[in-house]
Amino acid sequence: MNKFLKRCILKTISWTPCKFYISVDYRLSTGQKLDWANLRTYNEKIQLLKLHDRREIYKKYVDKYEVYDFVREKLGDEYLIPLITVHNKVAEIDWAVLPDQFVIQTTHGSGGTIVCKDKSTFNIKAAKKRIRKHLRKKYHGKHREMQYKGIKPRIIIKRYVENKDGSPIKDYKFMCFHGVPHCIEVHSSYLKDNTSTFYNTKWENLNVSVNYPLATSEFEKPANFEKMMEIATQLSTNMDMPFVRIDLYNVDGLIYFGEITLHHWAGLGKWKPETYNKELGDLINLKTLGYGSAKNEEAHKNIVG
Repeated sequence: MNKFLKRCILKTISWTPCKFYISVDYRLSTGQKLDWANLRTYNEKIQLLKLHDRREIYKKYVDKYEVYDFVREKLGDEYLIPLITVHNKVAEIDWAVLPDQFVIQTTHGSGGTIVCKDKSTFNIKAAKKRIRKHLRKKYHGKHREMQYKGIKPRIIIKRYVENKDGSPIKDYKFMCFHGVPHCIEVHSSYLKDNTSTFYNTKWENLNVSVNYPLATSEFEKPANFEKMMEIATQLSTNMDMPFVRIDLYNVDGLIYFGEITLHHWAGLGKWKPETYNKELGDLINLKTLGYGSAKNEEAHKNIVG
């Protein structure tokens, strides 16, 4: 029913962010009413950022192809997973020349990742169908994340990376507030997110999860964790953003960049415990965007009123 209501609303409302659509989307996704006059949690403040903070530069950060240039400018090529090919449409892919293992991603949103671990058993027909489906999607409309609007849908094929023992690599999501990493969400696999938990920057388990089951065992602290912290800081510093998530992989001690996300779970995640949602919300200072000052009070009313 929630999905049906969202589709109906989407068809009748402009794709531009508006208070009504975001309020309804928030209620249907989280089960909570959004109080625009008292935004306190991480989720709530992200909704305000969707309305107001829509700078064009953000497209470069979330475009999975263009972001390579951004990372290269900041860090060089060392931490980039090598690209094999880039395409505008499925018909351009020459499957015969691809290696036995590779990863396919669409560049303009999320969820468009396909992993090939053995080309001899890889279902190319099914992959083509799935890629075309993702290329047609307009990710900015669902939750009004306008940083995805206008990104050219492309296909990138990257080298497949895994640990030498064949174990899946872990995904380290650094939650950075105003350019400072505060906590790290660790996923048990970047191929299939089974469990996750959050650690603080001292690698103390916070027993926090969002949308995934809480991991029942500890994740080992990477030997080069301080270097990962340094990379996350370098990428998030001077971005002039209240929040950004920097995803990194650690493959047998080699650090690789994953992606940049501006709104963790679109600000609609179900936090366990919910108190951590408030703790993260306290780290977002909306005054950096002018909110809370007398000068911008009227502008703020026009945006959310």
